[in-house]
Amino acid sequence: MLATGGVLSYQWQFDGTNINSATGASLTITNVSVANTGVYTVIVNNAAGSVTSTSVTLAIASVGIKLLGGVADVIVSGPLDSNYVIQATSNLLGSWTTLTNVSLPTQPYIYIDYSSPTNPRQFYRAVPQ
Repeated sequence: MLATGGVLSYQWQFDGTNINSATGASLTITNVSVANTGVYTVIVNNAAGSVTSTSVTLAIASVGIKLLGGVADVIVSGPLDSNYVIQATSNLLGSWTTLTNVSLPTQPYIYIDYSSPTNPRQFYRAVPQ
C-alpha cells in the first residue's frame, strides 16, 4: 500500500492497540518472537481524514525433531482461530503435499507428522489462508 496526499501521519497497531512510538511510514520488528504474533494495521491520516490499512497477520512456524522416535513436528504460533495449511515436500523444487488444514485452536499449535520416520528428507511449511 502506498499512501499519498499531502502531509501524512501514521499510527501502527498490533491486535487493535496502538504501538507506542510506531508512527513512521514503515514498521520494522527486530528479534521476532511468539509475543509478536498477531494482526498488524496502520492508520494513515491527512487533512482529508484517515484510513486504516488491510490487516496483516504475523505468524511463526518452526520445525523440530523429537529425539524419541525421530518424529517431526511443526509448531505454528499465530492468532487463535487463524487458518493455516501445513504442507511438506521432499524436494524444495518439487510440489508441496497438504498434510492438514487447521484453524489454530491453541498457541502454539503442534502438528506431529507420524509419517516422518519413513520420509528421512522432508521440508515443511505453514501457509496462512
